[in-house]
Amino acid sequence: MGRGTTCEYKLLEMDILTNSSAAETERIGELGMERAQYASYFDTIEPIARALADGLSLEGVGEAVSIGAAASYLSTSYGNPMDAHLHTGISNRRYVLRQQGVSLKNKLLGLLTEFTGPEVLLGARKFDWGCNIEPDSTASLPDRSQDQLLEAIVKSIDGQPLIKWAELVSPANTVPPEEVKETVALARQYAEKGFEPEPYFNRLAEIACRDDYTEMHSLKHFQAIVDEYYTTREPFRWVHLASAAKSAAIIQLGREHSVYRKAKEVIAA
Repeated sequence: MGRGTTCEYKLLEMDILTNSSAAETERIGELGMERAQYASYFDTIEPIARALADGLSLEGVGEAVSIGAAASYLSTSYGNPMDAHLHTGISNRRYVLRQQGVSLKNKLLGLLTEFTGPEVLLGARKFDWGCNIEPDSTASLPDRSQDQLLEAIVKSIDGQPLIKWAELVSPANTVPPEEVKETVALARQYAEKGFEPEPYFNRLAEIACRDDYTEMHSLKHFQAIVDEYYTTREPFRWVHLASAAKSAAIIQLGREHSVYRKAKEVIAA
């Protein structure tokens, strides 16, 4: 699949730019957000190959795929607490793109196979939360200061309805409650107002560290989101910032914090 697309566009015969520039910003954003419009993840392969053939750099395409991964994550009602793979997959691929010793062929294959893994495809079945990335998703929210909005985000995350993971046949079938959409909208408003990312990520890191159910999926998902936020240019960073809130809200549904609570007792003793 990847090799056929590579041959069709003769990508291995081209002098593809490695590094991105400010001139690519608009095209990167278009390609990334376009990615979130495809209900089938396999339909995104050819547009990526075409963008490379049209002159977009490897680094630029990697960034576009990162934006698309986050936008796709926000656009699904997939509530699996271990759903880290869109972000971790692209974060790993962008790492490979930066390595000098990796061949162009393997870098291209990494990009073209972006969202085709079995774990990622589980989420594609619930591609029904596109409202999260609509331009007016924050229009009805009241104006707040940075501190007020941050408190509202944390309150929204902590106030999610309880789902007992252990009682489910499979957490992979979970659909998060509608309240998670509110959390995402609040986080997007935080980004739109240009508020500081560090206090936001610090608060959400505390929430991720409470979890003792997902075998560190919550932590690696959070870390990948933060990494992608800081390696994505404005005005597209918001998709990662909002993704962190969705991830935290879904993790909080289960309230699996027994190790966290015990650790607090030991530290305080």
